Amino acid sequence: MEPSQKVLLASVLALALYSPLQVNAAEKMAPKEQSQPNYFAALSVEYGTGDYGTSITTDSVTTKLTLGWYPTDRLDLSLEIPYLYQSNSTTTPFGMGRFRTATMQSGGQGQSSGPRRMGSSAFASTFDVNKSQSGIGDLVLKGGYIVVQERNAVPEIRPEAYVKFPTADKDKGLGTGEFDAGVGVTLNKWLGDWNGYCEGVYNYIGKSSDFQLKDYFSYDLGVGYQVTDRFLPALALKGTTNPGDGSPPYCQLRETALYKISDRWGVNGYLGEGLTDGTPSFALGAEVNYQF
Repeated sequence: MEPSQKVLLASVLALALYSPLQVNAAEKMAPKEQSQPNYFAALSVEYGTGDYGTSITTDSVTTKLTLGWYPTDRLDLSLEIPYLYQSNSTTTPFGMGRFRTATMQSGGQGQSSGPRRMGSSAFASTFDVNKSQSGIGDLVLKGGYIVVQERNAVPEIRPEAYVKFPTADKDKGLGTGEFDAGVGVTLNKWLGDWNGYCEGVYNYIGKSSDFQLKDYFSYDLGVGYQVTDRFLPALALKGTTNPGDGSPPYCQLRETALYKISDRWGVNGYLGEGLTDGTPSFALGAEVNYQF
């Protein structure tokens, strides 16, 4: 991605982040007294850039459509449909972040086009890992159920699970080509105008001789203050344990902004700073959400 393109993309997303015409779509930290919808749809764009501990910088853009359904006031289901762009394939997306390919783990520069080896197996196709790639990502089906509703000193407790379907093109470096799944729980609590949440998920990774990955734990912690009935700024920390041999864990500090325009429309956005080599050095994103 050319420098001018990076500046343009950052400017567009920054405007999206701070525009008063956008809406709050946060699931974990929604403003208080919001009526429960039956369905929701969200469109988000995220940009990240970093070298991930290699000598090559990777720029990535993820555009994601999320469709959700609330069968009851306790149960929620959603389907995420992402479209990916990456400036090269020296890293491959997973969950929150990206992991280095075996070529980069062994100190290579990713200069050649031949089959890439991950462990002892080679990819079925050949391509230049320095070439940009794009295509549909892995679809993710999620579900959660509130087993304990918030009251007095007791937080809301919501167990959750997900399944990742291998719809991304493995031969382009856009995915692993394997099913993944995870189970976890989210705690959410209001104390006056302060809100905090804590999510922990254990991720079961599909085994593949092409990728040196292992099961890992991911977490998402946040605290925010509801300035007005419509506006909620917050700080969040998102991360994982080591997702595989030679790939450092993900850890990102985020400044988020949630804004509610109406009972149906909302927006959220964030600026992120990477704290490890497994995280983009800089990231930003925005999401528009409609509930009905």
